[in-house]
Amino acid sequence: MSKTLVVTEILACDYPSQPPSGDHGPARTIAFSLGGARYEAEFCADAELSIAVALDPFITAARPASRREPKRPHRPAAHRRRTAGIRAWALENGLTDRERGRIPASVVARYEAARGRQR
Repeated sequence: MSKTLVVTEILACDYPSQPPSGDHGPARTIAFSLGGARYEAEFCADAELSIAVALDPFITAARPASRREPKRPHRPAAHRRRTAGIRAWALENGLTDRERGRIPASVVARYEAARGRQR
């Protein structure tokens, strides 16, 4: 089974670098996304209607996108205190010179061994 894609070019106005005006109706800024990129453009009422009609089958078949950005995992205060202690111990013992970032597993293992704990 083959599918045919028909592409129709719809100009925002006669001069895309300038907001539309005149007898095409009032200009309105429309925000849209495609392929992970976000865009905004000014469209006259005629062009906006044409775009809405052209996209209707796709919008009908689509699902709403999440509005939220994925959250970073929350680290409890006890976890932050533990990592701060490991980092201070590692700096004191010359095992690392980084004050930020991930603590290597080998440093954590040496910290645990020095404290007499096993993971």
